[in-house]
Amino acid sequence: MRQSGTVGFWRWRRNPLKRRSDVVEAWVLLIVAVLMLCGLPLAGVLAGLHVDDELQHQREERQRTTAVLAEDARAWQAGRYARYQATVRWKASDGTEHTAVADVGPESRAGSTTSIWTDGKGELTGEPPTEAQAASAAALAGVLTMGGAGALVLGAHWVVRLSLDRHRAVALDQEWARVGPQWGTRHA
Repeated sequence: MRQSGTVGFWRWRRNPLKRRSDVVEAWVLLIVAVLMLCGLPLAGVLAGLHVDDELQHQREERQRTTAVLAEDARAWQAGRYARYQATVRWKASDGTEHTAVADVGPESRAGSTTSIWTDGKGELTGEPPTEAQAASAAALAGVLTMGGAGALVLGAHWVVRLSLDRHRAVALDQEWARVGPQWGTRHA
């Protein structure tokens, strides 16, 4: 009768039937377990922190700026959710004049003002994400990174196991070709 505590670790015990491929498989399994338990959460946290830092940088860099419409608003996308755009002009914090096409209200007329968002260079950009949006994006990035890395680790483990199984099958065929003829033919 076997001891139940050592059944799961049979590849690590001394055994005359243990093959080199069994040892390789045991090490690969240990590496996969460590990566799944420690590496994936770490990768997820690091990805989330990176995204959070980037979005924090956007919130700090972007600023609301007042721009003057150079033309009347025109429908950019017709239909139920119509969007209106117009050419707008504004001065950046360094004094340079900028012109771009921006989303505006449907009743906006030339000469009126509108609020736009600019980046650190004074260029037109989108509204920065809120704290809640940044937290959601960071969490999503962490979860997706963990999922993707987990799929890569499990895929690599599957490829290694497939390779080891093929190697063992070839070794068994070679050994059977050597030993099989010594057994002779059996008659019923």
